[in-house]
Amino acid sequence: MLEDQGRSFRLICQEWERPMLLELLAAEGYTLEPLPAHPLLMRASGGEAALGSSLAARFGRLYIQDAASFIAPLALDPRPGETVLDMCASPGGKSTFLAQLAGPDGVVMANEPNPQRLATLRQNILRLSMANVASLDSPGEKLPIPDGSLNAILLDPPCSGWGTAEKHPRVRELWQGDKVEPLKTLQRKLLKEAIRVLAPGGRLVYSTCTTNVEENEAQVLHAVETYGMRIDPIAPPPGYAFDEPELDETPGVLRVAGELSAAQGHFVARMVKPGNGSAAAPEHDDDAVNASLEALERKGGVVVDVDEVPGAEHLPAGELVAFKGQVRFLPRAVLAMLRPGTRWQGMALGRLTAGGFRVQSRCRALMSPSPGAEALNVTETEPLEDLLAGRGHFLDAPARTKPLPLYYRGLALGWLAVKGDGRRVLWTEK
Repeated sequence: MLEDQGRSFRLICQEWERPMLLELLAAEGYTLEPLPAHPLLMRASGGEAALGSSLAARFGRLYIQDAASFIAPLALDPRPGETVLDMCASPGGKSTFLAQLAGPDGVVMANEPNPQRLATLRQNILRLSMANVASLDSPGEKLPIPDGSLNAILLDPPCSGWGTAEKHPRVRELWQGDKVEPLKTLQRKLLKEAIRVLAPGGRLVYSTCTTNVEENEAQVLHAVETYGMRIDPIAPPPGYAFDEPELDETPGVLRVAGELSAAQGHFVARMVKPGNGSAAAPEHDDDAVNASLEALERKGGVVVDVDEVPGAEHLPAGELVAFKGQVRFLPRAVLAMLRPGTRWQGMALGRLTAGGFRVQSRCRALMSPSPGAEALNVTETEPLEDLLAGRGHFLDAPARTKPLPLYYRGLALGWLAVKGDGRRVLWTEK
């Protein structure tokens, strides 16, 4: 079983926060093993509780995912500040990793047409406090994005999932023969649309969690023969074992050898669109941004002045818009790119109330990088466990009326609600 070798996960932090987060994990007894492919990637064993119940996980400071799923974002390799599209994004593991790789000035548009899966995606964006990820629910075969607008796209389409056989033993039995044909058809439609919105010279990473050659190498070969795409060989990341491609015509694609990699079976290919040049940075198009804001206002949105939202100076370039009192951050690059009237969301920051702006408890994006004089900066894990269990913490400080920023030894965790006489604080999910 893969779990016997420890759970693979990703640290949700900036580089300078990494020692503090590792300290929090070590305080709960986890044995940590860095994965060599990237400094954010780890494997954990031991611990006082299952990794998903750890303090770091519950405060949104780590994301558990199969080790093979790290490879596609690494292969796309977003440039700092780049705008990236993840076409089939839920539950959000790859989207949020792409957001980390693109940096605080980069933006990820995470698309998911299925309503239930979209809800999961949005919950994870909020839980991890990824303000530079915007979610939309357009059909992947018909995106509201102009031709040639993006330099970096990840397509991880629905597939037969044969690579997950260890976790789902009947998957090969369920997805055989004619049952796979609709998936193959959908994959080709999604590939066609990805190539349409990709700029000449842009990068497209195609990945699946199946070992079926018809959904992998054959689809890549279709993109090469039909649309002139060029396979861009991927340097195998360290820490994994790989099988040879199933088709000689597709050198440079990666097939993860699941058992040898302590991961699920996975396929990853990188392609480049023919032509020279790249997409222009959309965030500089003031007319497009204004048109999008006007369309949102016609739907009931209200543009919020940044001065009304404490901590807004920590956000990347974008606008604040309230819908029925709920304030969301809308990245400027997305406002400039998506056609006005498109249904999409930025991350929720909090609500406008009669008493002013009330921050959402998980919105670390509005927190100072280091605790100020009024923050609660705990040095032990016991107060955090008490707060998550619903027990209040009494402040040895002047009473306050506004939410209190919470840190663990300088690591931002979230906001505490003030109760009673202003000296008692609680953790809530609101």
